[in-house]
Amino acid sequence: MQKLVMRRVFPFGPLQALIAVAWLLPSTVEAADTQTIRLAEAFATLEIQAETRFIDFGTPTARPYMVSGFSTDHRAKRKTLTWSLGKQSILRFMVTDSGPRRIVMACVPLRYPGAPDQALRLLLNGNLLKAIRLRHGPQRLKIELPDELLRVGMNQLKIGYSNVQQPSEVLPDSSDPRELAVAWDWMRVERIGRTSRARRPDLEPSVDLAGDKGNIALPEGYLLGYYARIGPGSKIAFSSLRDLNTEAELTDTKAAVRVYVETDEDGRLLEVVLGSHDISEPLLIPLEEARIARIVFGRESHSSPGILELGDAKLESSDPVVRRSDENALTPLLRDADASNQDSRRGGDDHPQALTALRSPGANIVLYVIDTLRADSLGAYGKDLPTSPRFDQLAGQGILFENALAVSSWTRPTVVSILTGLGPGRHGVVGRDDSLAQEARTLAEFLHAAGYRTGGFITNANVSAKFGVNQGFGAYEWYPHGKDKPDQAPRSSVLANKSALRWIGEGSPEEAFLAFVHISDPHGPYLPPKLERSRFAGDVSDPDIGTGSYLRKLADLKIPQSQAARRDLEALYSAEVAYADARLGEFLDGLDALGHGDDTLVVVVADHGEEFFDHGWSEHGKTLYEEQIHVPLAIRLPGGLLAGRRIESAIQQIDLLPTLLDILGLEAPPLIDGESALHLLTDESARPARPAFASLDIDDRRLLSVTERNLKLIEAFEYDHPKGHHPGLQLFDLSQDPHEKNDLSAKRPIALRYLQMKIRSEEREAEKGFTPEAAVLDAALIEELRALGYLE
Repeated sequence: MQKLVMRRVFPFGPLQALIAVAWLLPSTVEAADTQTIRLAEAFATLEIQAETRFIDFGTPTARPYMVSGFSTDHRAKRKTLTWSLGKQSILRFMVTDSGPRRIVMACVPLRYPGAPDQALRLLLNGNLLKAIRLRHGPQRLKIELPDELLRVGMNQLKIGYSNVQQPSEVLPDSSDPRELAVAWDWMRVERIGRTSRARRPDLEPSVDLAGDKGNIALPEGYLLGYYARIGPGSKIAFSSLRDLNTEAELTDTKAAVRVYVETDEDGRLLEVVLGSHDISEPLLIPLEEARIARIVFGRESHSSPGILELGDAKLESSDPVVRRSDENALTPLLRDADASNQDSRRGGDDHPQALTALRSPGANIVLYVIDTLRADSLGAYGKDLPTSPRFDQLAGQGILFENALAVSSWTRPTVVSILTGLGPGRHGVVGRDDSLAQEARTLAEFLHAAGYRTGGFITNANVSAKFGVNQGFGAYEWYPHGKDKPDQAPRSSVLANKSALRWIGEGSPEEAFLAFVHISDPHGPYLPPKLERSRFAGDVSDPDIGTGSYLRKLADLKIPQSQAARRDLEALYSAEVAYADARLGEFLDGLDALGHGDDTLVVVVADHGEEFFDHGWSEHGKTLYEEQIHVPLAIRLPGGLLAGRRIESAIQQIDLLPTLLDILGLEAPPLIDGESALHLLTDESARPARPAFASLDIDDRRLLSVTERNLKLIEAFEYDHPKGHHPGLQLFDLSQDPHEKNDLSAKRPIALRYLQMKIRSEEREAEKGFTPEAAVLDAALIEELRALGYLE
């Protein structure tokens, strides 16, 4: 892609500049939806970037500047410091205007007997800056940063080390296996030839929305960044620019704003300084295809400090997703639809006929949750073993969602999200002792109000009535898991199925029902019955493998994570999956025998997945990688509508409640996080791609993830690991790296920050949620939670 870089000021008028920019764009642009974003209204989502003056390594304030190649924080002799980690370290720092700088860095090379001299190779924004040989002992480095290598905005300093050692190999009393080279104490950024003006702490970027003004005050020394996914034809516009002094009074100085736009793929696409006379026309962003972009605004420096007022700054963004109706393609699939479905409560002129035909007012609903079920453990998702013939058959009779995502990696928050349409941050049920607030409303409550019978039949203690999950259910029965007790037969899934089918059969044919069934057989311990064990795990000879005690030792890393152990565990797990699939089949057969196979909407979904050392863990509730949050989901509509359809677009567990209500013709509550996926069933491009969030906040681990299209970011705020590992920020492109092995966080910083801003926005929304209640546990529940590995 060609780049247009305009530095300082336009050498010609604004109209000619816009023509020059437009000349670089493709001659034809596909029609796409556009949205106008007023930056004043989006002020809470803007990134406020202050000029970097001082970095105190070894403190939390330094962490935002440290991209990679640094250890955790240390304290030594009343000093804070951070060790380099590996062959290179990468720092970033911000400058907000042009002009040469220098950096001063305090450091100490790793000392040990016979240590050679340490040499550094420094690169600034990819350009060789300097090679330095360090002497032994503490020292300060002064390094000039030429103006031609610096960039207004974020700069990257890469430090390569000539000599890296593990202290355990060179120091007699050390067991430290890290690869260290230099301990960094602090870094200062100084201007050359001009005194650095200290920022006034009371002057920070602010917004004024009074009277629909939409003005942003931007003091010198700050940049404002906005991250967006934009396409060709996107524009930036201002209604006015004014320069104010530090008392917010109008000055005689000509106001000027520096604007730059950059992407990970193309670098800086545009950099321009605009005066008041240059803003009569919008500024076109030169893009040939959709990109995630950083759009940055700053006050162009003057001899005196001041504030730039941006009047009604706007981004007109073309949506890179082209939407089109595909209703005609669905006609053969819908031709047998009952015409009565067109009379739904939400039908009429507001909804396409294809959507109306999918609605089934008064249909029965079965919500069948299979605990701890990885999507890739089923044939419908590519498993090459016959573990799931009944699920695969159901998927063929209905709709299979290829990219269904859980909102967490353990049971209680995910099931509560399924039943409420709220993310964990909003419903608040995230900890071991959390119980759903009575003010929250569940699917069962909505359907009970619509005249439905409601029954729940569960086998996992984490969703027992003690945790408030039974809200709205007329019947709610718990069958302890207990498969580690040889004398307990039949298993809990058999009991839950029988009880649910009996309850369904006792109802009046005229009364619609919601049956929630939750079976737990794939959940550890992995102790499959003899038939399934002989079919899938006949080669596992050690009877201890898969037991509760074995899994606890594995979780504590007291058993090596060998390939042999993984093979045996996966074989036992496959046997458990096959057993659970057979129970699903028995339930569906029972539903048919009761005469409800055709008038019932059947949903089969997992609460979360399971890990087998994919990222250094076992079981679940430890991470937010795909093996723990990519779950199977199949929906069979009444009458077999859309049989065999596969949906590639992402769907979340929070979308199930509004989708089910939409199919029934009932209004979904307005203040939920999920959205109906009914449009996806008819046309995948009818609903724009939304970010999918997941979170984990238990056992000294707090993580958030966001997935948008193929990009996924995992951010670890706290992370307890037996070996001290802390993943920090990780970015993955799932289209190229579905197993999340190649971290792109250092290579794609703009995409990373874009997704980070999505996480910050989600955190703000979570503040509006419910406060969970404290559950009161009895002895039986405590024993069961301990058997499942949830309590010590």
